[in-house]
Amino acid sequence: MVLVGCGGRAPSEARDPSAPPAVPVPDALARQAKPFGLKMLAEGFTWTPIDPQETRFQWSGRSPDGDREILYSFWIPKLGVTEKQLLPQMVQSAAANLAEGKPCAPVEQPRDFAQVLGVDRVISVCFEASAFYAKEYHHGIVHGIVNDGALTIVAVLSNDRNAAFVPLPRSIGARGN
Repeated sequence: MVLVGCGGRAPSEARDPSAPPAVPVPDALARQAKPFGLKMLAEGFTWTPIDPQETRFQWSGRSPDGDREILYSFWIPKLGVTEKQLLPQMVQSAAANLAEGKPCAPVEQPRDFAQVLGVDRVISVCFEASAFYAKEYHHGIVHGIVNDGALTIVAVLSNDRNAAFVPLPRSIGARGN
């Protein structure tokens, strides 16, 4: 198996024991994620609702050490035949909306990775964040996560090019139901 990344160091999944305890997942976020086949995780993240009219995302998750911000958009509740066929292009288009320049080509994550996350399918696209999104972090990865027939767009913003390139539950703050 060949893992394609955007360069940089591999992300760590170890939790810092000195990190403050996580804030519980807000009930509204848990309710919004459930029909999309996801369970949000509290460990390592503080979740805040954000304005989708301004950002195209409904929720922001911040890690306690400040190494990343994760943006969630619960996008398509039920994928149709056309959306399923065009999923890589749709995820690349979502990344292009956040990017300065052209994002990388979409990568279908191996089935093993999707199974570890507890979902059906994951398409990932890396990008350099546009000025609007790069106030704090300069690199990003968009994951199109399909579970239970629904599509969630997850953008991981970081200064580490490989932060969450492999979408593990602890690195993106969620797992399949």
